Amino acid sequence: MRNISAKASAQRKMKPSGVDWIGDVPEGWDIDKFCYRFDFAKGLNITKQDLTETGVPVVSYGQIHSKRNDGVHLTDELLRHIPAELTKGEYAARLRRNDFVFADTSEDVEGIGNCVTVNRDEVVYAGYHTLIARPIENVDCGFFGYLFKSECWRQQLRRKANSVKVYSISQRLFKGVSILLPPLDEQKRIAAKLDRLCGRVDELAENLKGEIAALQEYRKSLITECVTKGLNPKAKMKPSGVDWIGDVPEGWTVMRTKYVSRVQTGPFGTQLSADSYTEDGAGVPCVNVKNIGDGVFRVDDLDRVKEDVAERLVNYGIKSGDVIFARKGSVDKRTVAEDEQDGWILGSDSIGVRFDEDVMPRYACYYYGNGVMGQHLHKMAKGSTMPSMNAEIIGNLEIIIPPFYEQKEIAAFLDKRCAVVDAKIAERQRQLEKLGEYRLSVIYEYVTGKKEVSA
Repeated sequence: MRNISAKASAQRKMKPSGVDWIGDVPEGWDIDKFCYRFDFAKGLNITKQDLTETGVPVVSYGQIHSKRNDGVHLTDELLRHIPAELTKGEYAARLRRNDFVFADTSEDVEGIGNCVTVNRDEVVYAGYHTLIARPIENVDCGFFGYLFKSECWRQQLRRKANSVKVYSISQRLFKGVSILLPPLDEQKRIAAKLDRLCGRVDELAENLKGEIAALQEYRKSLITECVTKGLNPKAKMKPSGVDWIGDVPEGWTVMRTKYVSRVQTGPFGTQLSADSYTEDGAGVPCVNVKNIGDGVFRVDDLDRVKEDVAERLVNYGIKSGDVIFARKGSVDKRTVAEDEQDGWILGSDSIGVRFDEDVMPRYACYYYGNGVMGQHLHKMAKGSTMPSMNAEIIGNLEIIIPPFYEQKEIAAFLDKRCAVVDAKIAERQRQLEKLGEYRLSVIYEYVTGKKEVSA
């Protein structure tokens, strides 16, 4: 079948499209302005606060940006609900089969053009921060769902999107966007082919994600066992006095973090304002939540502050051995500052913990990353939509402290074992990336006619 398809593609007659993002297209395909083939409307004028447990289904920009949205199928997990009275008179926002619902804002360039295809007939409305594209004539929604996923088509939007704090698209922007129009029967064949190919890719990707999740869970359980029970399975145990910790080896102590360290939240407000930062890559690195991983620093997207600001904030300076916590979002993320981070500055979204000499920072970093501690941290965190920590919460966390030589043994043991697990996770993540690249490439090849689907 592959050889037949390849032969057909080679014999296929192509023509210049006249559009830079497409190149040559098959003869018999048309190119037209998006706005000539679709009508546009806005979603409901509602907010998150209008959402309810039950009611009329809506799809809003948050679900359109969800990783669970494949762009081609409007699934139940993408739907939320609002009271029926909010839909009265809002006929344009009621979705029909073959409609496309775009998120009108995105926090990053990659999200510009994210949309979902309405491939169902049930009552659903477009929610907040959405734009509806409704075909004027009969089209195959699957084909256009894949076309709108392609990187080449999205480049049109990315070049035109407005940005202040977020990237915005509008009905006016769509007027300058082109689309491809194969014959309807070919649209259907392309969509069916891509459903099959992408379905296999997605199945493989889900398997890899499952393996990654299992490895991550094993890593946490391994750390939990080592930092709460030690490396000697025959060690005598005693009650820790803390319910969520349970028994610990004799000779180990349990104390609150604030009694064995100095805990400090990064500077707030006018201490670190927008004009404190540089824009040319110069200055002193400033560590925020985006730079803190699971035991590692993410240094590819560092903010930097001016030299005079860093001098003024010297009390917020980082020293080698400090354990840095994420203050918002993934509050169980933390890492240890090494020599190269010495002199960097805590950002407003980070919390620094500087331990006394009786606690080994590397051991402490592993300890706060154990699975039981992660659950405890999320329970202690404040806020429902965005969990957040502060110095008081961190300071009141119990830490199990073995004798120093055992801390070193545990840290060295976990360095070796976790490195093996991390390598397996990294390999599966690389495979995931390759699958994602392959998925995009086959979508591009079929929706632009570079590959032909046999009739």
